[in-house]
Amino acid sequence: MTGKLGKGVRAASDLCFRALSATARRITPKARASTREQTESDLIRFRRARNRSGDSYPLW
Repeated sequence: MTGKLGKGVRAASDLCFRALSATARRITPKARASTREQTESDLIRFRRARNRSGDSYPLW
């Protein structure tokens, strides 16, 4: 994407990525495994979506 819309989408994407990264760092080893695994899974999916070429950004 180009223009203002593309920049807005990229900014939103970066914000979501930073939030997921921060959440993943905050989860302690004592946290329930399901919570930790779900957050790690979300982060992996988000990274893959960001690394794809083209305009595919996750909208969640």
